[in-house]
Amino acid sequence: MAFLRRLLSFFASFIPTKSSQNRPREVRSDEPIVRYIIDSKHFHKPKHVVKPDAFLPNGDPPTTSVFRVDGLSSDDVWGIGHRIANKRSRTLKARADFDTRALMGTPLKLDADDDPPRHANIIGWPLEKSDRLQLALEIAEKSSLLVVP
Repeated sequence: MAFLRRLLSFFASFIPTKSSQNRPREVRSDEPIVRYIIDSKHFHKPKHVVKPDAFLPNGDPPTTSVFRVDGLSSDDVWGIGHRIANKRSRTLKARADFDTRALMGTPLKLDADDDPPRHANIIGWPLEKSDRLQLALEIAEKSSLLVVP
């Protein structure tokens, strides 16, 4: 089944999706956002929750990669996730859906770079790991887990 998903995703990458050209760089305060999950350690299927580690940043400066999915069908949202996972030679396990209100009241912001299309980074992470974990926990609590169908 995983082979068929990869094959479908490969061919789907040649089909144009809704253009990002009309999407403003500025992110709305209620815009739907998705964090794709390729590691089973980042969610708990029986409890149906996203774990905070799914949102912890990487790199220097620290960022968390997410996607803007406003106006897309569920199939289109999953298709983006499968393409991203395939580029990393991984399998998409789940996704965490939230909206930008989950970042309100925190130092975190979204930087919509559209590279690849619809991509954004959560930026503004504090230096202290414990502070990062607390913020990741807050986002995870405001997220909905959807496991790959």
